[in-house]
Amino acid sequence: MPKSSWFCVNSHPKQERLVAQQLASHNFEVFFPVFEAHKPNRHIVTLPLFANYLFVHLSDPLNWLRARHIEGVKSVLTYQPSASEYAVPLTVNSDIIEGLRGQSEIISNAHVIKPATRVRIVRGPFKDLEGVCLSTVDAQKRVLLLLSIFHRETQAHFYVADLALVFNHGGQV
Repeated sequence: MPKSSWFCVNSHPKQERLVAQQLASHNFEVFFPVFEAHKPNRHIVTLPLFANYLFVHLSDPLNWLRARHIEGVKSVLTYQPSASEYAVPLTVNSDIIEGLRGQSEIISNAHVIKPATRVRIVRGPFKDLEGVCLSTVDAQKRVLLLLSIFHRETQAHFYVADLALVFNHGGQV
């Protein structure tokens, strides 16, 4: 097992935030991916991307025993290589965590994409093209973008989840 790794923590139902706070207060690095959802009553709520799961980075793999006893933690995901061996914590590839971090930034920025916002397409056949949001289309989280393709301005619909905000050098949208 590598010296420093990410591990998946299973929390008791609806205890993810408590577990994240408890782990952080015990000096663990925590990644708790969330997304924003629009409720029918027009309220925006923040929900866990993976219900009952979050990730903890441990510099010493033996700390998983300490993390396992934090309030609200149900277990640390483990595997048992064979019937004669003890269960060991399952590591999560850091590339997966980084990918999730990037994706959760896109998800959490989704509510900010409004008309006149500059965006970049992050997946699909138009990946890396930039455009300007002309309007929101429907509750499916789609927007109408104005793109410049082959030196012509073209309008096309995209899902907000496939877009990222474009910031200028001053950090402004």
